[in-house]
Amino acid sequence: MIKIQQKQSRVIEGSIKEQQGAINILIKNLRKKLVGLARKEEVLVSELSDDAPERETVVNRIISRSKETISKLDTVMATLKTKKAKLTTEQTYLKEDIKGLGEKLVAIQAKIVSGQENIKLKTAERTSKKEILAGYSVKENTKTPTNEGAIVTQGAIDKITDELKTLRATLKKNIQQKNEMFSTKVTTQKQHDLFTNQ
Repeated sequence: MIKIQQKQSRVIEGSIKEQQGAINILIKNLRKKLVGLARKEEVLVSELSDDAPERETVVNRIISRSKETISKLDTVMATLKTKKAKLTTEQTYLKEDIKGLGEKLVAIQAKIVSGQENIKLKTAERTSKKEILAGYSVKENTKTPTNEGAIVTQGAIDKITDELKTLRATLKKNIQQKNEMFSTKVTTQKQHDLFTNQ
């Protein structure tokens, strides 16, 4: 799952870089073309006399293209405004997701710490019970060992062993869940940052 998220993040980043590169090339080519046309027409206007009929045609063409350029720029600005609004909305959702994931990570971390402490306590308790059980077999023991006591102690050890298995399985699951959440949070943060760049 983590690898899939990392791959998606790289795909998004690559796609944005490609888009930015394509836009930059387009702007460069359009600027070059417009500058070339403007220079040619500027030369034409300067060479033509004030009363030449061609002068009016050239001037009208310049004005017409200027209007067309302004119209295109207005369209581009409107598109960018819409895109910005969309990205801002997406960023807001991503910010909420990041906050939610952060809170979940804190909660799961608390569970992990609690689980680790429980395992330590249960391990210490089992060690203590094993020492008690071992004491039943010592001949010099002042207390009279009983089979019943040994059976009860062994039963307690077995119960603690089962509890430890469950605790370790839960801890492993919680750690895995934490890692997945952290990876998701990093990927979501990266998407948020990419939208900011866009």
